[in-house]
Amino acid sequence: VDLASTALKALESSDGLVAVQGLRISCSLLCAQVSVSQLWSSGAVDRYLFALENSLRWDVVRYACDALCQGLLLEITEDSESKQCSFAPRLMPQLPPLLEQRCQELCESEDDDLAEGQDLDTALWSA
Repeated sequence: VDLASTALKALESSDGLVAVQGLRISCSLLCAQVSVSQLWSSGAVDRYLFALENSLRWDVVRYACDALCQGLLLEITEDSESKQCSFAPRLMPQLPPLLEQRCQELCESEDDDLAEGQDLDTALWSA
């Protein structure tokens, strides 16, 4: 079984839990520096960004951030040796404001849930 292909296929799922698993696998493989070329391809980066920009689930946002950060770290590490960089120039200016915006949106969503009567413990455990 090709885990990288499975992870990328899971990122196309409309089921949030499947997407979370795909992102978790992607992060693990990127950290182990396995299948980096496939998991750090243009298509994969676009899927991470889509998940980051559109998901209403904290865990999807977190793992998308982890995958992007790990990929950038690998790229910057390799870039110091090869002097070539593919995604870092495109992502570095875009990523911090995007992360800030998504965190604010998700916090506001949680605030709305709390205002509707959900207790704090339930809200924290569901995040």
